[in-house]
Amino acid sequence: MFKNKRILILGAHPDDIEFGMGATLNQLKKEDIKCVIFSDTTNLNGIVIIKELENSLKGIYNVDFTLKHNIENMNFVNQEREIKQALYDIKKSFNPDIVFSTSRKSFNPDHQVLGISVLNVFQEQTVLFYEVVRGDYEFQPNLYNEVSEDDTEIKQDAVRQYISQTKKRDYAKSSIIISQMIFRGSQCLKNYAEAFEVGRIVF
Repeated sequence: MFKNKRILILGAHPDDIEFGMGATLNQLKKEDIKCVIFSDTTNLNGIVIIKELENSLKGIYNVDFTLKHNIENMNFVNQEREIKQALYDIKKSFNPDIVFSTSRKSFNPDHQVLGISVLNVFQEQTVLFYEVVRGDYEFQPNLYNEVSEDDTEIKQDAVRQYISQTKKRDYAKSSIIISQMIFRGSQCLKNYAEAFEVGRIVF
């Protein structure tokens, strides 16, 4: 499904991509991908989280990323126009086949606004929402991607780079991360899997 596709991977904040689809990203990193993060959260975590983001995406996955500094953390609802314009610009310049995003159903308002905006803008592309444990209480997966044990280990290594988060968030523990992939794997008779919710499929 992902082979020889142009793939856009969006995060509302640093660490969203790794938490939501870090094992799948390890499979996609050799494809034509573009990663964009919409808020640097420095108003909460200082510049340290930018270094953690670099350590994760560049250091672990060896992929480049774009960080939008003009979108304010936890204020996406008031910057929806700016977010949509940024998405239109990315669509025009990159022209992806597949777009991954935070969920439109998330209880995290930033995740929700980004997910809804993605569906509005990318009407001719396949849109897949990834699962972030914290806040995605109504997530209903209908697409499962089998991942290997190596993929799961890379995901855990990537999340560990976010020391500012793992110290204070229980859901960042390796035991939680691996349990989620085992659980999703059990739903599709695989050892490990990451789950996605289909927003739109375009063949």
